Amino acid sequence: MANELSRMRKETPRDAGLPKIAPQKPASRCHADGFTLIELSLVLIIIAIMMGTVLRSDKVVDEGRIQRMALDQAAVISAVQAYVQWYHFLPGDDPKAQERWPEAINGNGDGVIDSASFEEQQAWFHLVSAHLLSSASMIKNPKIHLWHHVAGLSGVSLCIEDVPPLLASGLDRHLDDGDGRGGGIRRLDISSDGNRNTGSPWPIQGEGVTVCSASSWH
Repeated sequence: MANELSRMRKETPRDAGLPKIAPQKPASRCHADGFTLIELSLVLIIIAIMMGTVLRSDKVVDEGRIQRMALDQAAVISAVQAYVQWYHFLPGDDPKAQERWPEAINGNGDGVIDSASFEEQQAWFHLVSAHLLSSASMIKNPKIHLWHHVAGLSGVSLCIEDVPPLLASGLDRHLDDGDGRGGGIRRLDISSDGNRNTGSPWPIQGEGVTVCSASSWH
């Protein structure tokens, strides 16, 4: 009997009758229902880098457009100044233009580029004919004007319509005082009665605005 009990003790496992617990695997770093904090942090860093690259790219593009616009304005203003110095009349208003260029139309010589008549359109033609502008692209652009006494500016001003607000204010800061109400570059705000002698602040966003640059001729 003693031998039988001893044999049974040897054959019976010590954990007999106890519930068996399945072995657990080590906790996984990445779960099917989410990410770890480290992974989320890496994603946010990548997004921040990409956003910074896009913003810097937009800034470079805007600065490039401002530089081109500034150069275009300077070229037109210099061309008109040279025309007045050579021919003693404003382009478009020149009453002797046809003597130099038979296909040109004379102005009335009153010292004003009349936007209500053909003089404004002829101004570009006179400048190109005098080889002061390299192309006739200005003639075909209905958004570029040479206007008298607008936005509180004296004499003739170069005005460009439909300029994005941020580009317009950037140009003003680049060349002038950054205030569309004063200085040599102003925002033209045409009133309901058609008055062009009004300057106003640059908007932050919205539709395009009209930018007028003063000249040194009158």
